[in-house]
Amino acid sequence: MDRDASNPSTRRARPQTTVTISFLLLLTIIFSGSTESLAKDPPYASKPINIIVPWAPGSAVDLVPRMMSTQLSKRLGVPVNIVNKPAASGVSGTLDAVTAAPDGYTLLADCPGTSSVAQAWMKNLPYKMEERTFIGLAVVFPSSLVVRANAPYNNLAEMEKYIRTEPANFRWAVVGTTQSDFGLYLLRAALRKKGVDLSKTKSVSFQAGGPALIAVAGGHVDIKCSSQGQAQPYVTAGKVKYIAVLRKERTNVFPGIATTVEQGFPTVLSDFWVGYSAAPGLPAPIVQTWEKLIKEIVEDPAMAAEWEKVGGIPSFLPKEPFRKFVMDETNEVIAVTGQ
Repeated sequence: MDRDASNPSTRRARPQTTVTISFLLLLTIIFSGSTESLAKDPPYASKPINIIVPWAPGSAVDLVPRMMSTQLSKRLGVPVNIVNKPAASGVSGTLDAVTAAPDGYTLLADCPGTSSVAQAWMKNLPYKMEERTFIGLAVVFPSSLVVRANAPYNNLAEMEKYIRTEPANFRWAVVGTTQSDFGLYLLRAALRKKGVDLSKTKSVSFQAGGPALIAVAGGHVDIKCSSQGQAQPYVTAGKVKYIAVLRKERTNVFPGIATTVEQGFPTVLSDFWVGYSAAPGLPAPIVQTWEKLIKEIVEDPAMAAEWEKVGGIPSFLPKEPFRKFVMDETNEVIAVTGQ
C-alpha cells in the first residue's frame, strides 16, 4: 500500500495545497485582467474635450460653456474646447455631438433649439432627441423683447398700434428652431388673437442670435427675443431698447422692465436655458462626473456676479430631472404651436 495514501494527515494536506494554488492562479488572472483593462481604458479625462455649440459665437448657448471652460479645464486637468458649428438651424452640430463616441470627449451645449423646440417644429430629424444622454441643466436666461432704439414704440401696446397701421414696415428677426423664435411665435399668436393682421409683416432669418441682434441694432429688423446677456451691451450703447420681459413677475435681471403679463399678453412667457448632453450610452461614472462639475461651477459663489452680468440664473438639474424638464417643454411647445 502507498504509505502516503494511508496517512490521514497527508490526505488532508493535498486538498489544501490544491485550493491554495487555485486561489493564487485566480488572483493572477484577476490582477492580470485588471492591468490589461487599465491599459485599455485610461482614467477620465486623459485628452482634450470638445463641447459642440451648434450656433455661432455670441449666443447665450455659446456663452455658458465659454464662461465655464476655464474652471472645467482646471478641474478635469485637460483642455476643454468650445467648437462652434452653426449650420442647418442647429441640426448639423447636434448630429455631430449625439453620434460621437460615448466616451465623454465630445459633449453638446444643449438648449431648446437643439432639443425641445427642434423636436416639436422640425420633421425627420436625423436623430431621436429622447435617446441622447441628458447630463445636466446649467443656467436659465429670462427672455426679453428688444427693438431698435429709434423705434416709435416703447411698450407692447404701442408696438401693436404700429403694426396695425404699418405692417409692411415691421420685420421680425428669426433664427430658426430656437427658444427666441418660440417667444416671437407666442407674441404673434397673441397679436392674431387680438385681431392684428400680420400677413404683411416680414420675417428675416439669421444663423444665430448674435447676428440677429446686430441687425436689430443696425435698424435692419425691428424686433428680437433676447437674453439680457446678449442685449445689454447694445442697450448700454443706445442701439436697442427693451419693451417687455417674457415672464409673469419682474426680475432683477431686467430691472424696471414690465413683463408681458403686466402689459396684457399673459400667454407670452418663455425662458431660455442652457445645459449639457451627449451621445446615447455615455457611461454613468462620466455622467456623474459632469453632474458634479456643472453643479459646483454654476453654483460657485465666485461665479454669482458673472452670471448676473450676463443675465443668467444658476438652475442646476441633474440627469433625470433635466430629461423630464426637456420632455415637458417639448410637449408644451407642441401643445402651444399645434405642431
